[in-house]
Amino acid sequence: MIKHLVLWKLRESLTAAEAEAVKEDAKICLEKLKPHFKGLHKLTLIIHGLDSSTVDMCLDSEFETVEDLNNYATNPLHTNIADNYIKPYVVSRSCIDYEIL
Repeated sequence: MIKHLVLWKLRESLTAAEAEAVKEDAKICLEKLKPHFKGLHKLTLIIHGLDSSTVDMCLDSEFETVEDLNNYATNPLHTNIADNYIKPYVVSRSCIDYEIL
């Protein structure tokens, strides 16, 4: 099993209402992807972190294989969401992929 975690920090120029709308839209769009991908076991976008959080969104997902993750990462269903609902609004993205033993 492969764990795929992505952390995003939104632009500070967004108003609170804009940031909330971006997070809600991203959550709705990303979580709708789950039934479309073979080997995708879990996909949750966390958008309401505690005040101690240093990022605004966290994608927590699990894939059966690295190939399943790579297929997801390059699929137009996924890249369209990233390009239109996430990338225009973020200043940083961090990611870690690892095998769950």
